[in-house]
Amino acid sequence: GDQGNLPHERQSAELVREIVRRGHFVGTHTMDHIQLPLVSNQDMATQVDLSADLIEDLIGSRPIWVRPPGGSRSARVDAHLMRSGFTQMLWNLGTGDFQVRSSDDVLTTFRRVLERREADAGERGGIVLLHDIHTWSVEAFPRIVAYLDLRNCELLAQGDELFDFVDDPALFYQQRRETDDASTVAPLLTLDEATLEARQIRA
Repeated sequence: GDQGNLPHERQSAELVREIVRRGHFVGTHTMDHIQLPLVSNQDMATQVDLSADLIEDLIGSRPIWVRPPGGSRSARVDAHLMRSGFTQMLWNLGTGDFQVRSSDDVLTTFRRVLERREADAGERGGIVLLHDIHTWSVEAFPRIVAYLDLRNCELLAQGDELFDFVDDPALFYQQRRETDDASTVAPLLTLDEATLEARQIRA
C-alpha cells in the first residue's frame, strides 16, 4: 500500500512490527478513532476494514480483534463486526489515564476500580485500559504490575487464586466467524483444570 511514505508512518509501521516481534497480538482500533454508531454503514466498514488491511500489509496476517473507539457500540455496529469476523475486545478496568497527568493518579484509579469490582460484583481482574501515548500511563504500568504482585503474595498466603497476567485473549474468547449464528457476543471459553493449575503455578 501507500503507508510508510512519511517519517511518522514509517515509524508507526516499524512500531507495529516490533510489537509483533515481541510476541504481542495486534488488533484494530479504526482509522480515525471515530464513534462507529455515529457514521454510516459504508464509513464504518471503511474505518474498520481499511485499518485491518493496513495491519495485514504490515504483519502478514489480518487482525481478528477490534476495539471500537470509546467502547461505543450499537446493534448495527455489533452486527457488522460479527459478519466481518471480528471479535470486539472491550475492558472492565478503566484507569482514567486520558483524564489525568500522573502515574500516581493512574495507579490510584486502577486500584479503586479493581477493589470496587471485587467488593461489589465479586469479580477479580479483567482487561485493563491504558493508553501508551501518555508517558504517565507507561510509567504507571510497572507500578500496576508491582501492586498485583504484592496482592499475589497476600493471596498465596491465604491459599486463594492468584492474579495471572494473560497475553492471549484466545484463552477466554473464541474468535467470531462469519458462519456463526446471530449472536454478536463471542462465546466464552472455560479453561480446563490442568491448564488453570499450570498457569497458577507459573503466576
